[in-house]
Amino acid sequence: MTTGEEFANLLILMAQSFLAGGGTSEKQTEVARLSDKLFHARAQLVKKGQALGEFRSGDPDEMVVFFYSTLHGLAMMKMMRKNHFAMPSSSILTSFLYKEGE
Repeated sequence: MTTGEEFANLLILMAQSFLAGGGTSEKQTEVARLSDKLFHARAQLVKKGQALGEFRSGDPDEMVVFFYSTLHGLAMMKMMRKNHFAMPSSSILTSFLYKEGE
């Protein structure tokens, strides 16, 4: 099981790898391909939630970008604030997805 700190470290290392290497190595290409696949799978989940009437309307791709950007920002905050960091609750992290009043 991955801890929040391990996940934060993974996100930071992935970002540093892409920034330092320019995304040209075979491994970086594979990570980018898998990341893109994961992104599209998450967008499909958002579409399904919208079709079921549980999620807000909106562009699923934009919603996924927002979610992953939030996770990356939280990873950076965790690394910077260390023991002073408190992870927001899952209800806060997903509140943008659900319709009002849910």
